[in-house]
Amino acid sequence: MDMDLMRRQIAESTLRSRAEIVRYIEEAEQDGKRKDARSWKSALRKIDKQIAMYGLDRYAPKS
Repeated sequence: MDMDLMRRQIAESTLRSRAEIVRYIEEAEQDGKRKDARSWKSALRKIDKQIAMYGLDRYAPKS
């Protein structure tokens, strides 16, 4: 099992999810959906904690 490949794939998917959530927050705020925006911000905090805890940004490709 290639652990480096797994780390890169997990990092990429987590960072991709983070980017999508940021986009959803912006859309909810533009549409005036405060409750949805709060919910997405909560999800964003969880992902940010996960990225920080596991140092996932180290394994993501630099682009």
